[in-house]
Amino acid sequence: MEMRELEQSIDRSLTDEFDAIVTKEFCSKPGIEIKSIETSNKHNIGYEPNDVWRRIRVDLEQSVTFAKVVTQGNDYPPVSITISSSAPPTKGTKWFSFTDLCAIFLPQDRYRVTGDWRKTFQANLQTLSLDLPNLYETDIHVSIAGEDPREQVPNFWEQEATSLKHKFYASAYPILKTVVAKGVPDITIAARWGSDSPYQRYKDPVKWALLSFRYTKRQQVDIVQYVEGRKIRFKCALLDLGFLENGYGKVAKIKEVISMDVDTVSGEENVLRVQGDFLARVAKELPAILG
Repeated sequence: MEMRELEQSIDRSLTDEFDAIVTKEFCSKPGIEIKSIETSNKHNIGYEPNDVWRRIRVDLEQSVTFAKVVTQGNDYPPVSITISSSAPPTKGTKWFSFTDLCAIFLPQDRYRVTGDWRKTFQANLQTLSLDLPNLYETDIHVSIAGEDPREQVPNFWEQEATSLKHKFYASAYPILKTVVAKGVPDITIAARWGSDSPYQRYKDPVKWALLSFRYTKRQQVDIVQYVEGRKIRFKCALLDLGFLENGYGKVAKIKEVISMDVDTVSGEENVLRVQGDFLARVAKELPAILG
C-alpha cells in the first residue's frame, strides 16, 4: 500500500477526537509549561498491518509523545504514551512507556489501552497529570523490564492481576509516587538488563518483584519480594555502590533496613497480610531514607 492510499484511509474524525482528548486532558492542565507541540502522522509502509499512527509530541522538561492508530476500519485500538529526554535524539536516548507503567502499578484497573480506548487513555492521562507530574517536569530515567531489546519480555505482562507479583506492584504505588515527588533521577521497575541489584538472582516469574531507586551516584534503594527455600522474603535495602574502571557497577555494601518473611505454606491470606505490612512500613519510612 502506497502512502497516498494510507492517507486516504485515515479516519479524520478519529484523529480529531484523539487530538481533542490530548489537548483537554493534558495540554490544557494548569501549571504545565509547554515549550512546543508537534503533530504528525507515522505511516507503517511495508509492515502488516499497514496502519497510520497519529502522533502528538509535547515538549516540557522531557518529551511526552502520545500515539494512536487512526486508520479506518482498524478494530484494534492501541494508544501509547512515552516519555523521553526533550534533547535532540541521540544514541542511548532514555525513554519509557507510561502505558506499561500503568499496567504495572494499576493492574486492578488494567490501564493497558485496550477495549474502550477513550476510557483507558483518559485514565492514563489523569494519572500522568495528577499523580506523577515529576515524570515529565524533571529529567527522570525510568527502566521497565522488557523495554531493553536484549531482555526477553517476561511472562509478567500476561499473568492474572490477582498474582502475588501484581499485588506487590499495585500496593507499592504510593512508594512510586513518593520517589517521583522526591525527584529521584533513576527508577528501575522489575529490574533491567545490567541491573545492579543483587536480588535478581532470586528471580521467580510468579512471585519475584523489585523496585530499585538510584537517588545519588552511589546510593540505591532496593525494595524486593522473592522466594528462598520455603520462605517468601521481603527486603528494603540500602546499597552503597562502588564503580569499576570499565564503568560497570558492583555492590560494595548492603544494609537491610526492613526485612520480613512468611512461610510459603502459611496460606494466601497470611502471605498477603505480611506483604501489605511490609509495603506499608516501606512507604512510611522511605521519605526519611531518601532525605
